[in-house]
Amino acid sequence: MFLMSSKRALNGALLTISSKIIGKGIDFITLLVLARTLGPSEFGIVAIAMTLISIIDMITDFPVGAALICMPNISKSHLDTAFTINLARSFLIASVTAALSVPFAAIYGMPQLHDLVLALSLCSVARGMTSPGIALTVKNLDFRPTFVIETFGKAIGSIAAITCAYMGAGVWSIVVNTVVAPAASSSLSYIIAPCWPRLTFLQYKYFLSFSGWLSLSKAFAAFNWQYDRLLLGKFVDHAQFGRYTMANDIAALPAQSLILPTVTPMMSTFAKSTGNRPILTQQYERCLRAVSMVGVPIFFGLSVAADPLVRALLGEKWLSVVPFLQIIAIEPIFYLLTQPFPALAAALGKTKILFNLSFVEFMLKLPVIAIGAWQFGAEGVILSRLLCSFILMIITMYCLKSMIGLSPFTQLRQCAIPLMAGAAMYCAVGLLGGTIAGVFVNIYVTTAVVVSVGAMAYLLALLIAGYNIKSLVAVFR
Repeated sequence: MFLMSSKRALNGALLTISSKIIGKGIDFITLLVLARTLGPSEFGIVAIAMTLISIIDMITDFPVGAALICMPNISKSHLDTAFTINLARSFLIASVTAALSVPFAAIYGMPQLHDLVLALSLCSVARGMTSPGIALTVKNLDFRPTFVIETFGKAIGSIAAITCAYMGAGVWSIVVNTVVAPAASSSLSYIIAPCWPRLTFLQYKYFLSFSGWLSLSKAFAAFNWQYDRLLLGKFVDHAQFGRYTMANDIAALPAQSLILPTVTPMMSTFAKSTGNRPILTQQYERCLRAVSMVGVPIFFGLSVAADPLVRALLGEKWLSVVPFLQIIAIEPIFYLLTQPFPALAAALGKTKILFNLSFVEFMLKLPVIAIGAWQFGAEGVILSRLLCSFILMIITMYCLKSMIGLSPFTQLRQCAIPLMAGAAMYCAVGLLGGTIAGVFVNIYVTTAVVVSVGAMAYLLALLIAGYNIKSLVAVFR
C-alpha cells in the first residue's frame, strides 16, 4: 500500500510539475511578446497595482483546499462549506479592493491605478469560483484534472493578452492575461470535476481549526512577499520599478514551475506517513536532495548567464535588468534548502510553526528592507532580501530539527553535492562566457552555447562527486 501510494504521489508530482512547466512556459512566451511591445514603465505601473491585489488576496486566503486534502473523509457538506468560504472570500476581496483603490492611487500619485486595481481584483474572484471537486481529485493523487484546467486557462489568457497587445491595448494587455486565465480555468473545472455545491457554513469549524494558523501565516507571508514592491514603488521611478519586477519575475519562474508544484504531492505523501517517523524523515531527505539537484543549477545558471539570456529573450532595451537578475536569482536557493518544510508542517498539523516563521520574517524584513530601500534604492532592497532569506533559512532548519530531529548539518549534507556542482558550473560559465560571446555573433547561438556549457559542467561535477542522478526520480519511493 505504501509503495503504491508513493508511486502515485511520484506520478502526481511529475504531472503537476509538467503542468506548471507548460503553464509557466506559456506565461514566459506571453511575457516575452509583451516585453517586445511594452517598456519597463508600463510593466512598473501594472506591478504596483498588482502589489495591492496580491496582498489582499493572500491576507484573505483561507486554505480550504489543503484542509480537504488532509481530511480523512470528505462529505458533501465539507465541499459545500469549502465553496461557500471561497465565494465569500471573493466578494470580500472585491469590496476591500474597491474601497482601497482610490487612496492607493492617490498615495502613488497615479490616477490610472484606480481602474487597474479594480480590473486586476477580478483574478482573485475568478480563482475563488473554482469547483471544489478539484480537491477530491488531488486527495486521490489524481492530478490530471488540475493539469487540464491550468494549461487550458493559461493558453486562453495568453492568446487574449497577445491579441490585445497587437491591437494597441498597452498596459491593459497584461491585465487581460492576469484575469482571463483564472476565469477560463474556473469555468472548465466544473466540466472536468463537476460539483454543484450549495451555500452553507455547516462545517466551518473544521476549516477554522485546520486553517486558522495557516491563514494567519499566509497573511504575514503576503506582506513579506510584497513588502519590497510596496515600498520600492515609492522610492524609484516607474521604469526602474518595472526593471526590478521583471528581474524578480524571471527569477521566480523556475521556482513556480518546477519547485512549488511539488508541495501538494509532498503534503499528500507526508500525510500518509505521519505515523512512521523514520519513513517520514527518509522522505524529507529525499525530497530535499531532489529539489536541490534540480533547483540549484537553474538559479545559479540564471545568475551567471543573465546577460546573454536578457539580450536573447527581452531585447537590448531591457539590458538594465541584468545586474538585478544576477543577484535576485541567488535568493531562491536559500528557500530551496528548506522547500519541503511547509508541506511537512501542514501534514503533521503543526501549522502554527508556519505562522511563527512568517511573523519572524515580517519582523525581520520590516526594518531591514526599509533601510535598504531608503538608503540604496532597488540595489539595497535586493541585498536586504538576500540577508533576510539567509537568516530565515537557518531558523527554518532549526524548526525542522525540533519537529523530526533532523539537524541543520544533516539537512545541508543532503544538498552539499548539488551546491558544489552548482558552484563549479558558475565558475565554468563565468570564465568561458566572455570567450563564447566573442566567438559567436548571433546572440541566440551564444545563449544556447552558454547554457549548454553550464549544463555539462554541472552534470560532470555531479558525476565526479559520485552523485546518483537516478535518485531524483526516487523522491517519493
